[in-house]
Amino acid sequence: MDRTSPRARQSTTRVVIFNVDTVALTALAALSAIRHLPFETVIVDCSANRHETGLCMKLCRELGIRFERMPSKAGGNALDRLYATTRSHVLVHLDSDAEILDGRHFLDAYEAFVDEEDCYGLGWLQNGSAAATYRRSFAWHSERPWMPFCAFKTSHIKQALEDEVSFEASLERRAFRFWPRTFKKTLFPGQSLPRLTNPALSREGTRKQRFDLPYAYNDTGALIHRRMAALGYSLKTLDWERQAASVTHFQDVTRNRLSLRMPGSAHHLKAAADAVKQISSKYRKELPAPMFRRIVAAAGLQSI
Repeated sequence: MDRTSPRARQSTTRVVIFNVDTVALTALAALSAIRHLPFETVIVDCSANRHETGLCMKLCRELGIRFERMPSKAGGNALDRLYATTRSHVLVHLDSDAEILDGRHFLDAYEAFVDEEDCYGLGWLQNGSAAATYRRSFAWHSERPWMPFCAFKTSHIKQALEDEVSFEASLERRAFRFWPRTFKKTLFPGQSLPRLTNPALSREGTRKQRFDLPYAYNDTGALIHRRMAALGYSLKTLDWERQAASVTHFQDVTRNRLSLRMPGSAHHLKAAADAVKQISSKYRKELPAPMFRRIVAAAGLQSI
């Protein structure tokens, strides 16, 4: 059991937000973390655009939070590097395209999470399901923590990294790898396909689809979760019924910005506009007007 005081634990727990050319969303995420969580907030900039990096540095100065720079490769690779070097006891992950609405449910579970040695993380658990993957092929999506807002103990994660297990997403071949090529092309054309399951699926049906699919997609954090389970550690789970009231997520905006096919996408521009509106309505007292105007301009928006 961790015998350090609650205040000492808080001082070694940090909220980490990765900025990937998404400064309007990053600003909203940071403002929500400062308001709702008692931990130090750090923005790790992975932007490819120098202007974006400079603006992110100015944002951190205005908010009185730490700024760190990392090469422009976010996602699992950046998380691996972060855990390999951090001295923090716990890292809270907050996606740059997420906003904390109410931190009480998370904080209510935080103390117990820190005290329970067999818990490696805290968050909402995404059960395995069959669906079209981000890379647009059929796969079983492995169980993992819901990554937009979660926390992990550094010491536990370093065990997995030492075993050469990564946060990186991966696609694994499963059974039926020797099916006739024509048959596989018919079933798995590599195109965008409708979702294969829904929450009403029976447990038996879900299990059957899991073993019928030839691929397993391990999204960010899934392999870490699997390794932690193998070592006897578990995720302290939060209640999904309270998730919508706790945090909102602009689905996959950061991930889309990492793809060369998606710069300036309509989805990203709408999310940026929504983020600016939220800042304007909730956080104008915390964010000086000149900084707010710079963020609006950087997002390619008209004045709000």
